[in-house]
Amino acid sequence: MKAAAFALDLIQAGTITARGPLGHLLTPEPHQDVYAGDPLEPAREARVILHRSWEEARADAEAWFQAARADPPWPARSWAPSPAAAGPGRSTTASATP
Repeated sequence: MKAAAFALDLIQAGTITARGPLGHLLTPEPHQDVYAGDPLEPAREARVILHRSWEEARADAEAWFQAARADPPWPARSWAPSPAAAGPGRSTTASATP
């Protein structure tokens, strides 16, 4: 066990080279820079604009609903069929027997 640990330390230090089909798995990964992200101010500004747009959309929708409640585009009536619309011999209520 100690010999294997010592060999891994030497490979990590670059003193010896790991060989074989899996030797590359024992070597350290090369350094890769990580994207630092966008600056905070443009992201905050975009969030404020999005929030403002959402609030405007909600206000517009609420105004539309209020206008529709005050003056509906169709006459307020019951959607149930009238007995006269059912025709002769037809009933508007469901019967229990088929």
